[in-house]
Amino acid sequence: VGSSVIQRDQESMTKTGQLSTADILAKVPAVLTLGSGNAYSGGSTQATSDLNALSFNKSPNLRGFGPQATLSLVNGHRVPYDGAAMNTFDGDNIPVQMLQRIDIVADGTSANYGADAISGTVNYVMRAPCTGLEVYGQYGTADDQNSYQVTAVGGYDWGSGGIVVSYQHAHSDRLR
Repeated sequence: VGSSVIQRDQESMTKTGQLSTADILAKVPAVLTLGSGNAYSGGSTQATSDLNALSFNKSPNLRGFGPQATLSLVNGHRVPYDGAAMNTFDGDNIPVQMLQRIDIVADGTSANYGADAISGTVNYVMRAPCTGLEVYGQYGTADDQNSYQVTAVGGYDWGSGGIVVSYQHAHSDRLR
């Protein structure tokens, strides 16, 4: 008997209307917070001396044990950590359009992966190569504030392999 997998595929990610990977993960009930833990949820307190708090990353925090207890994988493989303390992976660096799906196992998987998977794993599955070009855009405005986001995904599949390349740019004016 294994743990159930919470899966977000391209269709369900699009239906959420969220523009970033972190925003999509924030809608999953098992992800209590993004970034450093909170004292009320059992994680480490986010303080000014905490290097993870200075990294401004949005690492998934399953069950509130802190992002260091949640293992992030890309296509089932470990990835280098980033941030000021180099101790977490920020999945928000991957544009939503580059993802085929996100698999979340919100139960301890440390027997398979080690101590950094005590609260579970988040596996970001990337898109397979295909020939074509996709462009997405979003624009929003409010009183004295404008924001936009542009994403382009292009790829080429030559049969025995392929490549997918993506670029994303987001801008928001500061609130006055």
